[in-house]
Amino acid sequence: MTEHTYEVRVTGLLPTTEVLDELGEVELAGHDVSTVLSGRFDDQAALSAFLRRLRAHGLEVLEIRRVLDGDDEPAQPAAGSPSGSSSGQGDQ
Repeated sequence: MTEHTYEVRVTGLLPTTEVLDELGEVELAGHDVSTVLSGRFDDQAALSAFLRRLRAHGLEVLEIRRVLDGDDEPAQPAAGSPSGSSSGQGDQ
């Protein structure tokens, strides 16, 4: 299996570095009203587990985007979302 890099945008800023440490090896980019977390996941199950951890911390997922690596195929839209992003609302 090939791992892929994903960016996950959540509402607000992460409350503490403790939360970031618990989420694993992801990079953080803070914005005024959202945070983008970037990390590599082995498969969809690993990405799904990461999203559950975000929600367990009360973070609303606004968007999930696969980042193309040098030899990756073009990104496929996320399931149930023709734009390739997920609002995180109503899909639980």
